[in-house]
Amino acid sequence: MWRQKIKCYRGRHLTNEQVAIAAVLAQAINNHSEDFFCAGWMHAIEHELWERIVACKPDVYERAVKKLYTAAKKQRRDWGKPSTEFLAGLKLLAQRFQVWIFYKKGETAIHLKDWLPLHEQWHENRKQERSSLEEVWKRIHQPFPFLKSKKPVRIPPMPKLK
Repeated sequence: MWRQKIKCYRGRHLTNEQVAIAAVLAQAINNHSEDFFCAGWMHAIEHELWERIVACKPDVYERAVKKLYTAAKKQRRDWGKPSTEFLAGLKLLAQRFQVWIFYKKGETAIHLKDWLPLHEQWHENRKQERSSLEEVWKRIHQPFPFLKSKKPVRIPPMPKLK
């Protein structure tokens, strides 16, 4: 049951209907976060879900990472991958009512026109924080840190990417 009051972002005015939809979005995202990550609101989950909703084409870096996984014959882990139906529902509500939800000292409703620049800035910052492809290659071959092994991990040379 929803217990918290939804705050409104100090941008475009939101109608009562938009605030109500934002509360539904917040509850859905909160439940998803709790179910998959055991976190009431995983840090930046609203951005991560938005990335999946808009489904932009992968850039050069993302295509290179995919090639590294293919070359290593490993599957990329996608922890907490939301269902297609869940994403479609979020997208439908967000687009139909022109509202989204994000966490800023509590769940905050925001008009989509105000959200898009905030998300774009987050996306650009995230791109700046990416690991080098060499680091990605190493991580692909290393076991989880909590799996103790006395056997040294052999990391093959990184393939050349075309």
